[in-house]
Amino acid sequence: MSRISVAIITGATSGLGTAYIDAVIKECPDVDQIWLVARRKQVMAAIAAKHPKMTFKIVPLDLSERTSYLELNQLLAQEQPQISALIANAGLAYNGSVDQMQIEKIQKMIDLNVNGTTSFIRTCLPYLTQDSFILLVSSASSFVPNPNLAVYSATKAYLTSFGLALREELKPRQIKVCTVMPGRMKTEMDQALNQAGRSGAFNLLPSLNIPKFARKTIQVAQAGCASYTMMIFYKAFRVVAKLVPQKLLVPLTKI
Repeated sequence: MSRISVAIITGATSGLGTAYIDAVIKECPDVDQIWLVARRKQVMAAIAAKHPKMTFKIVPLDLSERTSYLELNQLLAQEQPQISALIANAGLAYNGSVDQMQIEKIQKMIDLNVNGTTSFIRTCLPYLTQDSFILLVSSASSFVPNPNLAVYSATKAYLTSFGLALREELKPRQIKVCTVMPGRMKTEMDQALNQAGRSGAFNLLPSLNIPKFARKTIQVAQAGCASYTMMIFYKAFRVVAKLVPQKLLVPLTKI
């Protein structure tokens, strides 16, 4: 019996993660099954129920916990899927100055955004097929370090660097890797940052159309693009960040 074609989405219970479910269904017609990976099992089950024509596998894992990768590795070895789309979307942000932030929150961001994303991709790599793609969700915060989001922006800078290098490493296997850098999105995480006390200037930043961003990033990943940023504002910021010394820009990016 031939192996089924699978798409795996992390951080699948809200915001961009749920938008990627619709986007995979529309843009990846050859996918037979979508695996949803996140902590909230009941939420994932409810989301899956909204798409009766697609087959889902609910994988309740906390990707900030290292034991999760033993479970994921066992599941992959048992199922032997053909992974055609791997969307590493899970991420976590806390705002505030480093000297006032709880060490547990700092460690949680690093454990999920850096260690978790890297380990997740590495665990899945043996099962990616030729002409499959990896979508690695970084952030416009990776362009210039953000005061009061120092740890978060540093983790996203890591992901941007990791994704671009991984793309080159996987070229011989004909696996595409696209690192995407979204700007502001009105999601649960965005609301939490506001409630925690964020610079009012941040609310002046334009917000992305999340469903449109999800579909477009899958399209550019399938086309073999190395990276993608949406909206003129964030595209311009990305260019400016390459041209202007960062020491001049950092004071302007305080969150």
